This record gives sequence, C-alpha cells and structure tokens, in this order.
Amino acid sequence: MSRRFIGSRQTTIAHEIQLRGTGVHSGAPVCLVLHPAEPDTGFRFLVTRRGRIIADIPAHVDSVKNLTLCTVLGDDTGVTVGTV
Repeated sequence: MSRRFIGSRQTTIAHEIQLRGTGVHSGAPVCLVLHPAEPDTGFRFLVTRRGRIIADIPAHVDSVKNLTLCTVLGDDTGVTVGTV
C-alpha cells in the first residue's frame, strides 16, 4: 500500500555516502552506507555480514520488533537493526 502526500515529490541522494563510527550501545565499529534508490523504494535497511546482504528490512511500522528505550526494526528471520 502506497501513501502519498499531496504536493510531495520524491528525491534521492546523488551518490553513495558512507558514515563510520562506534555503535552507541555495543561499542562495536559500525558502517552506515546510504545508496541512491529508485522511485517508490522507501527507506530500507540492508543488513550485511562480510560484504553479503543477509536482510532487507523496510523502515515501516510493520517491521517494528521492540520499542523499549529505542526503536528496533527486524525481519521474520530474527535479523534486527536498532536505535533507528
């Protein structure tokens, strides 16, 4: 189901952006990569391990797994992203 706001228009970033830092709760090194997207893609979290995509989690209320002290999104296999 697509929701559109009257008068809104979609845009995307021009090129890939990488951000590196330390996980706020884990203290582990993290890397966030933003990629340009096609129309109607929405925000998605592609979770990778060793360069391989292991999960594609949409930023949608249906993906919410927990709201205790932070927002945790996840898929049906148990892969999650937190503090989003």
